[in-house]
Amino acid sequence: MHPVQRGTSRRSTGVLALLAVLALGASACSEGSTASGSDDDGYPQKPIDIVIPYDPGGGVDTTARRVIETIGKYVDAPVRAVSRPGGGGTVGTQQVKQAKPDGYELLMASSGAVVTPPLTQDVGYQASDFTPIAQVADVSYVLVVRPDSPYKSFDEIVEYSKSHPGEITYGTSGPGSTGHLIVSALTDELGVEWKHVPFDGGASAVAAALGGHIEVAVPGLASTTGQLAQGVVRGLVSTGTESPEQFPELPTLESLGHHVAFRAAWIGLLAPPKTPDNVVKYLEAALKKVVADPEFVEAHKKESGEPPQFLGSADFGKRIQDETAVLKKIVDKGGL
Repeated sequence: MHPVQRGTSRRSTGVLALLAVLALGASACSEGSTASGSDDDGYPQKPIDIVIPYDPGGGVDTTARRVIETIGKYVDAPVRAVSRPGGGGTVGTQQVKQAKPDGYELLMASSGAVVTPPLTQDVGYQASDFTPIAQVADVSYVLVVRPDSPYKSFDEIVEYSKSHPGEITYGTSGPGSTGHLIVSALTDELGVEWKHVPFDGGASAVAAALGGHIEVAVPGLASTTGQLAQGVVRGLVSTGTESPEQFPELPTLESLGHHVAFRAAWIGLLAPPKTPDNVVKYLEAALKKVVADPEFVEAHKKESGEPPQFLGSADFGKRIQDETAVLKKIVDKGGL
């Protein structure tokens, strides 16, 4: 009797140990799939809509559509571009803020639609309302003058400004625009005074500079590469982190020793408030692959004049938080 009992006991112990190992393995697999946002989480199970809150054909719209075209390689569901222009980007942005936080309606936008408008008007949302997924690109600007301008370099125009406050006029796409805020931060850092002249768009500001109506225009780099290449305008300085490959002679603010608190906008993917972590991680991982995709990199550089810039969810969220604080000071000081 006793040998049988001992054998049974040993077998029971072995079975229990095996069950414990299997349970631990299942738990580990479950945790691993949650961290990666795999199919075990049930996401995605249907098409994903990415709202673009701008008119088709613009710089952010072009980048967003390129991302959407590429991300299809790295997610297990169709991804669709949905145009919702209006209100300078606020209409589509507000729509996503009110969407169900399930990962099927997202926002691909820039700081010009997400961060700036709530600082100057009631648009029904704050930048902090959104769940950051990832940044895919910076949007740099360039200060340009007409080819026969007396100012041959950025340092020259700064030196002139110091002894002639208020004489230099610059044009942007409007009050509170990214270009306006960049120059406001820049002139504050330099201790000089320039006069802002708002236009309906960056192209109109460039036309005014070419016509001699203003000294400087501040368009986005992506929209100005053709004019720079053809010599239609002369670039004084770029606000990007590095000189564009096609214009290595164009200095950056950083290379000239100007460390400005706000120097560029961003393009990124955001989700409604309270979007689950597994959805965020799944999409963040997919976007990291998009930004490293050779075809995407080359296309983006050709279209925007600069390489993509990836930030994961945590770093992207910190950038939005820091940028909001900086821009609030600029807006309050300038009375925008």
